[in-house]
Amino acid sequence: MRIRNKLAIVAMAVPLLGLLAACGKSEPPKPVTAATAPAAPPKEMVKWKHGLIKPQVASAFVLMAKNKEYFKKYGIDMEYQEFISAPLMTQALTAGALDSVEANPVGAILVNTKGGNIKIIGSTMPGLDLAVYAKKELKTIADLQGKKIGTSAAKDLPDLLMRAIFQKEGLPTENATYAAVGGNGDRFNALRTGAIDADVNSLDVLPQVEADPKLHMITIGTDVVPNFPRLMLMVDGERIKSKPREAVVGVLAAMMEGLQYATDHPDEAKRLAANNIGLSVDDPRIVRYYDLAIQRNFASPRMEAQTQKIDWLQDFAVSMKMVPAKLPIEKLMDMSYRDEAFKIVYGNK
Repeated sequence: MRIRNKLAIVAMAVPLLGLLAACGKSEPPKPVTAATAPAAPPKEMVKWKHGLIKPQVASAFVLMAKNKEYFKKYGIDMEYQEFISAPLMTQALTAGALDSVEANPVGAILVNTKGGNIKIIGSTMPGLDLAVYAKKELKTIADLQGKKIGTSAAKDLPDLLMRAIFQKEGLPTENATYAAVGGNGDRFNALRTGAIDADVNSLDVLPQVEADPKLHMITIGTDVVPNFPRLMLMVDGERIKSKPREAVVGVLAAMMEGLQYATDHPDEAKRLAANNIGLSVDDPRIVRYYDLAIQRNFASPRMEAQTQKIDWLQDFAVSMKMVPAKLPIEKLMDMSYRDEAFKIVYGNK
């Protein structure tokens, strides 16, 4: 399934981030039966504009709710709008052009520190599906000190994750060259040709790394910094008040069902992702990614609060001098909509 980009992106830069720590290993409860179907949705379909980063291999987790028409079930006329970066997407949210976004929550921390009112209302993919890849002779994280590491932009997700890993290993975060060489594909090509020494990239390139005798994976991000989150659902705290409450709850309920379906039906998730990005369903990038994603619980069908990840991320942002101090958790999160949606989808489980 392909989605259309309908937004003319305003090209103003803001110091926000594109976007992962494995969730708990417990099996999530399955949605309840029609006996607990949602309370009457809005009498008329509610239009909703949702921003997301252009989906790649992980797209089934993001797109399944619309593919299975769960939004319609809850009275939501959902429109996806693709962006090339989280900063531009978050800017569109604060400008009132979007009703919600899925992005790394560091954006909410930065905006709210400056007086904004972005609210995290759920967690869709809290598991960080990135890894550190390097030239074969660089065996450990310590070996990356003084080396050239590929990023897509200053203080973007690969940049910040690499700094977080250095910090966790007790190493200086500035003792490396962070080279902005482009998106995932550009960075991997730069690593393969030797233009950079290491790269923080998605797990979907792991099969290509393993097939290249000059490269290897040093670590998966969540194994070093398990509290570094990936994607959370965010809204503008003021704009959301203009929407019927049952519509907001319905969006969350539809996403829960989509995430649960993708998790319970990995073969169908692989087909959806393959169709969306033009790969065969048996492509190693598809197969390996979804096997790892299910095994490591990257997606969160219950869309839990993940407050421990937000707390860690705020501490990290302070340590990197991105913000002067932590915010009270209530300035960043409102999980009341999620709690209502959870009861609709899962009952009292």
